Parts: sequence; C-alpha cells; structure tokens
Amino acid sequence: MQTKVSMVIPCYNKEAYIAKTLECAYNQKWGNLEIIIINDGSTDGTLEIIKQWEPKLTSRGYEVIIINQPNEGVASATKNGLIRSTGDYICFPDADDSFSPYYVSNMAKVLDDFDDVNWVWCNIDAEKTLSNINRKDRILLLLLHKYVFWSIYNKLYRKSYIFKCGVVEKFVNSRLSQEPQFFIPLAAGGSFPYLLSERLYFYNKTVDFSIMNIARKSFDCIKTFWEGYRDLEIDVLEAHDLKNEINEFAVDIAFYRNICRECMALENNVWNILSFSLESLGDEFHDAFWKQTMNCDIAFSLIFEAEPKIPKKFTEALSNAKKVVFCCCLSSIGKMAIPKLTSLGIVPDLLWDLNAKDHYDKIKKPDYASLNKDDLLCIFSINEYIINDIRENVQNDVYVFSAQEVQDYIFWRHFHILKQNKGKKCFSLV
Repeated sequence: MQTKVSMVIPCYNKEAYIAKTLECAYNQKWGNLEIIIINDGSTDGTLEIIKQWEPKLTSRGYEVIIINQPNEGVASATKNGLIRSTGDYICFPDADDSFSPYYVSNMAKVLDDFDDVNWVWCNIDAEKTLSNINRKDRILLLLLHKYVFWSIYNKLYRKSYIFKCGVVEKFVNSRLSQEPQFFIPLAAGGSFPYLLSERLYFYNKTVDFSIMNIARKSFDCIKTFWEGYRDLEIDVLEAHDLKNEINEFAVDIAFYRNICRECMALENNVWNILSFSLESLGDEFHDAFWKQTMNCDIAFSLIFEAEPKIPKKFTEALSNAKKVVFCCCLSSIGKMAIPKLTSLGIVPDLLWDLNAKDHYDKIKKPDYASLNKDDLLCIFSINEYIINDIRENVQNDVYVFSAQEVQDYIFWRHFHILKQNKGKKCFSLV
C-alpha cells in the first residue's frame, strides 16, 4: 500500500488561482493523498471555490479536510494544517502555484526507497540545477542567502523529521513568512536533503499581490521587508537554541545580500537607488554589495572559517606595476571601488573615463597609447562591449583587470578586517 501523504495548502484571497492549484492536486499520480486546505479568513470567493472542488477531490479517492480560521497569516495557517495532518510524508504547495502530476509521487518514492533521507527537493527552475549543494555544512547558509530556492513549496518531508526538529513545538508565528520556521531547524537538524533535478513545481511569479512583489516596489519597501525577515530568522534561531552555532552576522550578511538581489529587480535605475541609499546602510552594505557580484566560493569565505583564495594575478601585477590606471572611474562601480582601493593604499597614477569632460582636473579620457609594459589597468565596467574595446586597444604586455577581479582583491584584503571585527568564527554548523 502507498505511504500516506498529506498536502497542506494554506490560502488567503486566492480565488483567481486556487482552482488551478486544486486541479494539480486532483491530477496527482499518487493515490493515498490527504488534502488539507486552510482558508485563512479569505474575503473573496476562495472558500466557495474550495467547496466546489471538495466532491471532485473526494471522488478521486482523496481525503479532504477544510479548515476555516480567522485571518492569522500564512505561518499560522501552515502550522495548523501541519498539526491536523495524519500522513507520514507532508508537502506544502502554495495556493497560487502549480505542480506536475508527479510532484508527490516522484519525491515520495525517494523517501520510500531511502530510510536515511528525511526531505526531498525537486527543481523549480528549468534553467538551473541543484548541483551546487555539495557540502552538508553549507546547506543552511545556502538557504539563508537564497542561493537555492528556500521555499517549503518544492519539498516533501517526513513528518517525523519535522517534529523531531521541533518545528511545531518551537514555531514562531509571523505574518511575514513561514519559511525560516521550517528551513532553519530542518537544515540544522543534521539530515541532508535528497535533490531531484526534475522540474516538478512551477512558481507563479506573476501574482501581483504576493508579498515579494509588494516588497519590490521601492528601495524603502525592500529594506523594510528584509529587515522584518532578518528579525524573523533571528527569532527562529533563538527559539531553536542555534545562536551559538550560527553567528548573527551570518544572518546580517544574508540580509544585505537579499537587499542587493531585490534592488536588481527594480525597473528603476538600480545604481541611482543604491547610491542614494548607501549612506543610511553604512559600509557593511558596500561590502555586501560587492559580495553580491562575486562568485559563491568567495562569498562563502566570509561566513565560513576558510580564508578566500588569494587573487594571485592581481597581487603580482600590483607589486610589479610601474603605473596604475583606473578606467571607467565615473561609473557607479568605479565610484564604489576606488575609495575602497585608496583606503587599502592603492592610489592610481591616472584616472580615465570614456565620458570625461575637458573641465575635469583629474579625470581624463583614455589614452591607451600612453600605457607601457607592466602598467596596470583596472576597468570599472560590466559592459562587455566597453571591456572588449578597451582590451583591443591595449598592448598585450599591459596588466588588464576586470571589475570582478578587482572586487575579488578588495574582498580578500577586507576579509581579515571584517572577520576580526565580527568575531573569530562568523558561522559554524557542526
């Protein structure tokens, strides 16, 4: 006989989407399914649509439980559904998303086949894989920093593991989200997730009233949302006695990274928004912004005890350079990078910019012919056409470095300073 699976669906004012979600539930290839729908005080036609679907779902052989509650938020609704569930496995699809007919069956088969696996993740993005989760001690950091989809929606769990990790017992009620209440204790619980590359869940990115779309409307909204999210993560860490294992700085860095990521989604000129907002956030935001554009290994280094790789090419070129030139220094990247470099004792001999005007005293238009062997040229641009054009105009024996390479160097130099200021071990998960 198939293992019983509980599908918990909290919903609030989802009349435009709930029918599609329930249709996906109806089409599941897994027969032993308990569907628990929590109507969180909806004021539209959500409940009526749920009741219309109830006989269809029961005719399919599914158990259907409808819970009506006053509006308490998605976290409370999710917790109440979890408590009511009777299945051995449990999943939490969102009421405005859709999922494959094999969403339950393919993940349930993994839990059936592997007794030591307590949660399974399916892919949610056709263009990405989950192969970057390759170390058990990184799993919580990956979730905190949103390198992987941190939602509870694309996962199937053993109910026993959820209770073993104290998710219900130490649940932190919040109207903001129910995600940290699950992923923090489950990731810290010692069981590594099984990763399915199949895309079985389809996240609805077009929901106009979703909390994330509301958060993206302005920089202030983004900052306020992630401040609340950071506080929620810290509350969950405290509730599960994890503050000794996970330094609060790890959560702070995640907070700054998330602000950066959401700012990149703004339709407005993100560089202008950031430049007006950097002062209020302070130097730490600068550092987080640089890490946002770095590769994951370097960003991880700040949180883990491991030291980042030494940018050997840049350090060697710097020690041998006869002349140091900064190009595209009027760009937003240049404006952020140059003060950091000068604070580290790297003072340019020349400042260039493609848009330099005659009245600028120090910043001139590029003169590539003036570069000689072993001169060092830093290009503060992410525009590939500009970068390629500059490289084509520069002699082969000139050291040329991209903004990414300069960022790596800045981070490497600042790593020990930041680490010293924030504690010997910023992140530890043993």
